[in-house]
Amino acid sequence: MSNQKIFQKTLSTAATFLQPVFKPQNAPTRHHTSIIESLYESLPKNDLPDSSSVENPSYDTKSSRVIIYALSLLSKLNESATSKNSSPEALFAPRDQRTILGLADLVLLEGIYPNTTSGILPPLDRRTKSSGYFSQIQAAAAAASLSQHTDGSGRHNVEILAAIVDNIQPILATASNEVSDAVRERLQMDLVACLGELAFNPQTGSEEWQKRFYSALDNIQTPILLPLLVPLILPTTPPWFQKPLTTYLSSIPLTRLGGVKDELTFFIDPTKEIPTQRIALQQASKLIGSVPASSSPDQYFSVIAPQLLELLDETGNLGLAASVVINDVFERRKKGVEKYFFPRLLRPLRPTKSQIPPADEVEDGDIITLTEEEDLEKTINRISSLFLSSNGQSYLASRILGTLTLPLWGLWQFAVSIKATGSAFTKTPQDLLTAYMKLKPSSTALDEIVQNFGYNGDEHWIFTRGEMGQVKIVVRDTSLPSKTVEITDIEERTPNFISLALATNDDVFTDFFLNLCRRWLGGGFTISAEGGDRAAFGLLFQLKVLEGILEHHSERLTRRPEQVIILVKEILDSHVRTLKKEKERLEALQNPSMNTLGRIMNGEEDFNNFVTDDNDETSSGGDAIGIALQLLNSIVSTSFSRTVSEQEKKLLSTLQPSLRYLSSERGVDGSIASLTRSLGLFISTQDIPLTDPMDGEVKPVDEKVSKQQQTLQTALLYLQDQMVPIRAHGLEMLKELIRERSSVIDVQTITKLLIDMLQDKESFVYLGVVKTLCELTDKHPGTVIGMLVAVYVDEEEKMGIDERLKVGEALMGTVQRLGETAVGKIAEEVGNVMVGLAGRRKRRYKEADEVKKENEAAARRIKKEGEMDEEYRKVLNEARVEAGLDTTDGKVKVEEVEDDEQWISKVGEEDYRVRTSALSVLGVLFETNAAGVPVGVTIAAVEVALRILELERGKEQASVRRAAVHLISSILNGLEKRGTVELLKVIPRERLEDIVRVLGYARATDDDGLVREQAGVLVEALTE
Repeated sequence: MSNQKIFQKTLSTAATFLQPVFKPQNAPTRHHTSIIESLYESLPKNDLPDSSSVENPSYDTKSSRVIIYALSLLSKLNESATSKNSSPEALFAPRDQRTILGLADLVLLEGIYPNTTSGILPPLDRRTKSSGYFSQIQAAAAAASLSQHTDGSGRHNVEILAAIVDNIQPILATASNEVSDAVRERLQMDLVACLGELAFNPQTGSEEWQKRFYSALDNIQTPILLPLLVPLILPTTPPWFQKPLTTYLSSIPLTRLGGVKDELTFFIDPTKEIPTQRIALQQASKLIGSVPASSSPDQYFSVIAPQLLELLDETGNLGLAASVVINDVFERRKKGVEKYFFPRLLRPLRPTKSQIPPADEVEDGDIITLTEEEDLEKTINRISSLFLSSNGQSYLASRILGTLTLPLWGLWQFAVSIKATGSAFTKTPQDLLTAYMKLKPSSTALDEIVQNFGYNGDEHWIFTRGEMGQVKIVVRDTSLPSKTVEITDIEERTPNFISLALATNDDVFTDFFLNLCRRWLGGGFTISAEGGDRAAFGLLFQLKVLEGILEHHSERLTRRPEQVIILVKEILDSHVRTLKKEKERLEALQNPSMNTLGRIMNGEEDFNNFVTDDNDETSSGGDAIGIALQLLNSIVSTSFSRTVSEQEKKLLSTLQPSLRYLSSERGVDGSIASLTRSLGLFISTQDIPLTDPMDGEVKPVDEKVSKQQQTLQTALLYLQDQMVPIRAHGLEMLKELIRERSSVIDVQTITKLLIDMLQDKESFVYLGVVKTLCELTDKHPGTVIGMLVAVYVDEEEKMGIDERLKVGEALMGTVQRLGETAVGKIAEEVGNVMVGLAGRRKRRYKEADEVKKENEAAARRIKKEGEMDEEYRKVLNEARVEAGLDTTDGKVKVEEVEDDEQWISKVGEEDYRVRTSALSVLGVLFETNAAGVPVGVTIAAVEVALRILELERGKEQASVRRAAVHLISSILNGLEKRGTVELLKVIPRERLEDIVRVLGYARATDDDGLVREQAGVLVEALTE
């Protein structure tokens, strides 16, 4: 007999055997045990024991024989089934699949659930229905517990579990066919639970079964294994089973190739945006960053670090997710994990001497490449990904960019000089350095670059042009002279450096400029004999930077006028002292005294001191004083367009002695004397206003307020930046001002700005906005919550659903932070609006009108182009019936599959997701401070929740019903915290009985498993 005939015959036998299940009217009663009785009666006679040997078999015996027979049928069907690999077009009728799933469900519900420890498997309400048998057992579950035997002993039949494992494992190992696929779908997770029961149960476990348990897990591919293990880790899972599960799960990245990627893709969907999966990503990050108890940190991170770094090269959301995980690992462990990540991450851009091969392995004249072009590009992209996924000031971002400041600068400038086209060599280093300068609180990075402006590599390596016209790194040939810096290098690099300096905040920019001025004008720069041309060109570069800032960006310096004036005073005073000293020297030469000549003859005085030196300070004094006066002129000329402090005016007055000397001394250059005379006259007339010109009163400016105003301006500027870390840092600056209750914060304006920023797609920015709103609510609850509520309701229909849901999340966070202070007007406003929003049937007229117009346009198009060809319509309908999408009578089949579309409301109606969100906000309000909510709001909230459970029965409204049950629970729990008496004052006993009645109705009739489970738990709590 052929396999196909054997398969059909076995299938027919199985269908006859399961007839009492699929036709329950054949059974004498709907009670759970009656199904086993009926199935036992339908067993073939040769499978029944001799009546003389067993007169009245127990229920357990009957159940065991039924399970064994079902397993034998499944095994026989699997052996004779046609493999999908050998015959991909093999088709099976739906009734055949129903029979196979019925056998699998019989094994699951009568063999596995009753014989495993309670809590080791997910509740039946959360299991997907796949056959009529499942529905029968689920209906009977209300009357009979599946986890207990009828004799009340509660013992587990280990032999049945062992038989199930022995029969199901070979089926799962079979190539894909109709039977193995069905069993794999229905029983693979349960088989893991069976093995766990046999291996680790303290009463029945054994080492042999433990070996089989781990062997079975090892033979399952990771993408298949993770969905099997994670659902088994529940709060109800017995500790003796939970520990081996979690231990094995945490060791997957360590023991399996690509384990990190598999775990990451299990928690998140790489095809969806990361901000929409932030909670799942946090779970993945926590799991991947946790060291298993069986491993040391060194063993663990040395294996997962390379996997995470390789994932950075993945395009799309997977690479971004990996960068988030790496940042999280560094935030938790800081320097402890650097040695596992930094060598692979940093060495391609900054090679170490250990990477250079020994001299005896290299021939003279060979060019030794340390980093190829594609590897350097990959490294830059990895660093950029890590920085962009951080908050800008994370430990990892600061450590990487602090280490690579010079290499990034050198790469950028060298790539520009050879006209490299790859953005990884030009734009990306520039963006990274610019962002780093914005976030760096000091000028050390600028100082490092300006002192090494011609950097092209460390002492043992150098940047060079690659074969593809980009940049690569080779070993530096120390036998050749170093490349001479040219004037063109200075001309090209000066504007690039100034652009970096301008990216810093005002404090850092001013500090850097003033320090550079002091070193230059104060004689801090010297050229040693060893420095040669390179040192001279370095000084020239710094001078070009000073000139460029003074010529084009001097207005930036006026934002910190006091510091600039102090520097100008130092230069002027120093120059005046030099002029006086020179004057004294000249007078001594013209009128030598006997005392002076005696000191020269006795060697007490050097004659060279009396001889003019063309290289002394006075030769460059004109340049120094010119720069100082240019700075002073910038300060004075802008004084009428800004507020001038009392301290600034006092500092300006201290310049008068030096200005008078320079304007009157005969040896001073005429242009300098004229400028100093004008500046001195301007300061002496005291025309500089101390306050705003419109203000009649003279009030000194509060320096703290001024600094806060500058911080606010910087924060607002950062919030507009394209780079995510910069925007996140701007939010941190804004949050700090809010925390300080700064007077520069306009609550309404800032709140509106933050609400607009909730539309930001980047999770770091979005979460930062929510935290900032919560911080603002702490200080100004009435104003902020009122604005959030108004935007959330969206009466004018200006916002999209996603934006409203984000506002709802922010509103939920603010209510939760208010805690017991959420009382009075705030509680009443939030409560009334949320009750109205959760229960309203209001039409969204704008949306409905837009859809109406679209339908009318479609009707006009059909009228113009004609209806669908009738022959084509007929062929299309037949194809849909054949594909199982429609029935023969033209009705569309409804699948019991949940997807995002089923939660979307009808056009023109309030979205179910928004109503669910409103119910959740109400729940948080009652959980945090139910006693502070007005009684009228509480009664209305209960009424809305009950009406939702009674009247809204559609599948698309399941999320609303879940939130309604949770709201009732939050109200009752919140009120009961003040005692049962207080609870009954708000909700009388009669109303509590109504609540129990409606919840009982939902538990028995709702088609959503989670609603039934939640309602059942709440009913049990209320009826205890």
